[in-house]
Amino acid sequence: MNKEKIKIYLKWFIKKLAKWTIKRYQPGVIAITGSVGKTSTKEAIYAVLKNCRSVRATKGNFNNEIGLPLTILGDYQKIESKFFWVKVILISLARLIIKMKYPEILILEYAADKPGDMKYLLEIGWARCRRMLNFSVGRKLWLVRNLKLLNLCLIPALQF
Repeated sequence: MNKEKIKIYLKWFIKKLAKWTIKRYQPGVIAITGSVGKTSTKEAIYAVLKNCRSVRATKGNFNNEIGLPLTILGDYQKIESKFFWVKVILISLARLIIKMKYPEILILEYAADKPGDMKYLLEIGWARCRRMLNFSVGRKLWLVRNLKLLNLCLIPALQF
């Protein structure tokens, strides 16, 4: 099997594991997206919540189709050795079977670089409230059209 097929299957499987993990543990999800200010907003929210709640935030560049599920599945900071994926999958499956300690709140950073990215990421982890930072008109329209369907509220960002 070639590397591209393995990557496709891996993305599919970790997406499923992440969705099952959210369903099993039902954490609160705070989603942050937009073209500027995502990381600083995420860090500020994390700084406020970390002393009073069990919280996990997206680390580094883990805000895409592979990184977002990794944040949900564990407190991973980087993709390490070739056995990294085996470790992630085995620990994630064990966490689904055996109730383990899991954060009350996930602070997730959503990066959408190409069409379809946002839809893919939102299929993994929904949030009741989202923070919008410098959204394109097209993305705003998509979210507004789907507000009722998505059971979602939007918090517009202040522009300075």
